[in-house]
Amino acid sequence: PGETTTRGGNSVPTRDFYQELPAREQFTDLADPAVYHDVPGSWHVVITDVVRSTAAVEAGRYKEVNVLGAASIVAVVNALGRSEVPYVFGGDGATLLLAPDDLPAAKTALARLAASAQELLGLELRVGVVPVEELLREGHSVQVTKLALSPGKALAMLWGSGVPRAERLVKDATTAARYAVPAEPSGAPPLAGLSCRWEPLPSRHGRMLAVIALAREATPVKAAATYRRIVEFLETTLPMSAPIHRSTARMGKDPRAFALEATLRTQRTSGLRHWLTRLHIAVESWIARHLLRRGARLGGFDGKAYFESLLLHTDFRKFDGALRLVLDVSPEQGARIHAFLDELQGEGAIVYGTHESDAALLTCVVGDLVHDHVHFIDGAGGGYAFAAQRMKRRLAEHVATPESASPSAT
Repeated sequence: PGETTTRGGNSVPTRDFYQELPAREQFTDLADPAVYHDVPGSWHVVITDVVRSTAAVEAGRYKEVNVLGAASIVAVVNALGRSEVPYVFGGDGATLLLAPDDLPAAKTALARLAASAQELLGLELRVGVVPVEELLREGHSVQVTKLALSPGKALAMLWGSGVPRAERLVKDATTAARYAVPAEPSGAPPLAGLSCRWEPLPSRHGRMLAVIALAREATPVKAAATYRRIVEFLETTLPMSAPIHRSTARMGKDPRAFALEATLRTQRTSGLRHWLTRLHIAVESWIARHLLRRGARLGGFDGKAYFESLLLHTDFRKFDGALRLVLDVSPEQGARIHAFLDELQGEGAIVYGTHESDAALLTCVVGDLVHDHVHFIDGAGGGYAFAAQRMKRRLAEHVATPESASPSAT
């Protein structure tokens, strides 16, 4: 408490560091390391991921894996009582940056979520905390900036080798115990606002392509130039590549999705309370589906305004130590993207992984029904989890791999 950091010549309390950062308007700006800011050394990198998520996905449980990744963020946001927390959704987990004052409440919420995941879903949610100061001592950097989604709403973007290093420390069997936050069934995790009611988003152009590309350049300047090449290529080649569109976004009616949300809300898998909650979710979804389709208003919910902000408030493109994208592409566009990435990989500039499916998944974090809501996007049927797995295999094929370039993979 009382600790400050300096930004722009001014002293800023470290807890307010992220809130005080300016947001960038253009995604192309994020390929420039100059727009990122050093995270205070007193902060912590928090990593969550579903252990053996690849096997769970192959068993048809990707919706549960995906929702647990989003639940990691929801639990922390609710525990801290504010939505402006730096986080990045990774498909089967999440990365968060937390001030020291916020860490105890966040750890408690995540420990409870891990216990619930095991008890209710039979899935192991790994949670690890790595001090930024330790990463800095090793010579890594941890930096953050914001991408504006709409006025007053932004998402965090991460830069530097510190986050990939933190992921390795949390996941490596030789170091994991030092950073682990054990599951603790001491109460229900705070999951208000978590929603998994949307139908999968079908591709309008042919395929949904999940991409993870990691620059292997030796310096931040060279890495930035490589990312800029990718972003500029994609913006030129795919000007309408967003996976969400007015014609495809539909509030869902799948009872399995309602049951999953009811399970996480009630901390039960059956019984009267679970049934009543599932029924309530189904009714809410039916009403919202019609309000959104008609652009109508009911109470405090404006279907037209919500739909317009929905199209803006998605995270289909982001940086978290690597470039992550979910794009709606035609077969020809997909082939061009792969050819371009293969060229960069052949030059030794990147290593990458992709996954193709016919739809994308949409999971929500809802603070209010007007402006304060975010929707996480991942490819259906594996998405980022399989893309990371393929990138890891490709990286292993390289004889000399820079330590700072090792990615997160399940």
